[in-house]
Amino acid sequence: MKDMGEASYVIDIKIKRDRSQRILGLSQETYINKVLERFRMKDCSPGIAPIVKCDRFSLNQCLIGMLGRYQSNPSLEHWKAAKKVMRYLKGTKDYKLTCRRSNHLDVVGYSDSDFAGFIDSRKSTSGYVFLLAGRAISWRSAKQTLVATSTIEAKFVSCFEATSQAIWLRSFISGLQVIDSISKLLRIYYDNSTIVFLAKNNKSGSRNKHIDIKYLAIRERVKSNKVAIEHISVGLMIVDPLTKGLSPKAYKEHVEHKRLNSVLKISCN
Repeated sequence: MKDMGEASYVIDIKIKRDRSQRILGLSQETYINKVLERFRMKDCSPGIAPIVKCDRFSLNQCLIGMLGRYQSNPSLEHWKAAKKVMRYLKGTKDYKLTCRRSNHLDVVGYSDSDFAGFIDSRKSTSGYVFLLAGRAISWRSAKQTLVATSTIEAKFVSCFEATSQAIWLRSFISGLQVIDSISKLLRIYYDNSTIVFLAKNNKSGSRNKHIDIKYLAIRERVKSNKVAIEHISVGLMIVDPLTKGLSPKAYKEHVEHKRLNSVLKISCN
């Protein structure tokens, strides 16, 4: 076995280090350049956000839907939307997921949903992101499998999915035996005070059996101190880019809050 030294690439992810600042950065710039070259858009104008507020796509037309959820009967509008994604990649290809050494290794989650955002099925979108030491380590955006009949029901589904991921993350990190703080209560933040209240009390207000089951699971996880559901203001809900279109300014602010930015200017050692 030969020691090849420190890794600089892993599955098209470039690893950059600055030991003096105790920073590590993960970049996909090389892979993005390959994608832009493949679709002949390497010289395109850069974009700020892949999807902006008021963007809507329907199933019977969609090429990318909400960034790839559907693939049928593409139209000119959906080709334009696909090009918008490419321009976003061009404008952010130097972004890196940055990790800095820290003594505060708490895992914190954020979760939210839209409501009936899919034009054809009227299903909602769930999203969550978990941060370790202020850096994103796990995230997801997915169409819900059932039709929620209210905003609260949609958020219950999102809350259930986030708490399930939180429990898995806690188990996984505990198995690594490198972070003592994982034994603390794992907090998940929501910008809806009703969800926070109901998660701590014995009443869901839903007549849907599938929603009730998820609600009871959430309440049991809170009661057994596996997770804690806390309230946060709307402006601090960093998971919004995973559930809805935002203004370019708001989108950029949320992305940078996850420590995904272009400020890491370091070379490989």
